[in-house]
Amino acid sequence: MSKNRFVLITGVEFTNQGAFLMMRAAMQEVRERLGAVPVLDYRVGTAEEREAVGARTFVPVRLERVAGLPGIGPAMSTATQWIHPRQLTAVLDASGYRYGDAWTSLDLNSSVLRYRRFADLNIPVYVLPQALGPFEETRSVAVSILGTSRLVFARDPDSYRAIVDVAPASALDRLRQSPDFTGGVKGAEPVPSWAEAGNAPLVPNWNIAERAQSLAARDQYIQNLADLAVELHRRGFAPYGLSHEGARDTRLLHEVRERVDEVDFPVVGGFNGLELKWIIGRSGILVSGRYHALASALSQDVPVVAHGWSHKYRWLLEEHGCASTLVDPYSPRGSQFAALDRALSMDRATISAGAEDYREANRRMWDSISADLEMVQTG
Repeated sequence: MSKNRFVLITGVEFTNQGAFLMMRAAMQEVRERLGAVPVLDYRVGTAEEREAVGARTFVPVRLERVAGLPGIGPAMSTATQWIHPRQLTAVLDASGYRYGDAWTSLDLNSSVLRYRRFADLNIPVYVLPQALGPFEETRSVAVSILGTSRLVFARDPDSYRAIVDVAPASALDRLRQSPDFTGGVKGAEPVPSWAEAGNAPLVPNWNIAERAQSLAARDQYIQNLADLAVELHRRGFAPYGLSHEGARDTRLLHEVRERVDEVDFPVVGGFNGLELKWIIGRSGILVSGRYHALASALSQDVPVVAHGWSHKYRWLLEEHGCASTLVDPYSPRGSQFAALDRALSMDRATISAGAEDYREANRRMWDSISADLEMVQTG
C-alpha cells in the first residue's frame, strides 16, 4: 500500500491506558505491516496528543455523513486537514470490550450506524481481538456489527462461542479467534526514569469496586489490596500503588494507603500505557485488576496475582499457564495469600511460552487482515 493510504482506528483513547496501549499497538501495525497512515477520531484526545503519536485526524462524527458525499469531503479536507470517509482504506475497531451485555449503558447503536455508513462506502471494517458477549440483551448489536465487518476477532474461547451463537450462517466465515494484540509493542522508559527491580506494584480497578454487590464486598476488595501490600512487604518486596487509569483508580489507592500505616506505600501515576508497560516489566510481581496491566506483565514474564471481574481475565491467565493466580477480588480476608505463593513460585519459562504463543497468534491475525485488505483493494 502506498503512504497516502489512511486507516481509521476506533474504540481507543488517551485516558484509559489499556485503550492507549491498544491504540499504539494498532498504529504500529498500520504503519509497519499495512504501510498506511493511522487516523484517530476527532474526539480522541486533543489535536496535540494526536499529532504527538503521529496520527491524522478524522472528520468529526457530526459531519461524517455529509463528508462522505462526493465532492464534499475533499473540499472539507483541504480546508481543515481532516481525513474524510472516502479517503479511508480501512477501519480497525480496537475497542477491547464494548460489545456485550456488560455495556448496555453505552450507545452501541451509534457504532452500528457508523459501520453501516462505512460499508455503504465499501470501506472494510476489521474488529480487532476483543472480549465479546454475552448477547442476551444486545443480540441485535452483535448481528449488525457482524453484518458490516469483514473479519471479527474474538479474544478468547468464551467470546468466540458468544459471537458464534448469534451469528447467521452467512457470517460464520468472518469469525476468528486471536488473543490480545498488545504483546508486541515495547514499553517506553519514563523521563525521568521511575522503577526499581524487585518492586511490587498494585494496580486497582475502580470497575471492580463499583461492581461489588454490597458496600461490604467493596470494602473487602480494598482490604485485600491492603493485606497483599503488607504481605509483599513482609516477603521483602517494596509495594506501591500504580494508577493505570487516572483519578478513580488513584482514589482507590489512597484508600489502600490509609489501611497500611505500618508499610511505606507510595502512590504514583500519570504515566501513559507504554511507560506503564516499561515500569511493570521491571517489577518482581504485579497485583492487578486491570486487564492490560496484567497483559503487560505476562508479555514480559512477570508473575501476577490477578483480580478479575469477567471471563477475559480467566483466559488471559490460563493461556499463560498461570490460571491458579486468578482470585476473586471480594474473597475473605487472607484467602489471597495462596495465590501469591503460587505466583512467586511460578516458572517464568511457562509464562514466557504463553507470551510467545500470543505473539505468534498476533502475527497470524495481522497477516489475515493484510491479505484480506489486499484482496479488497485489488478486487
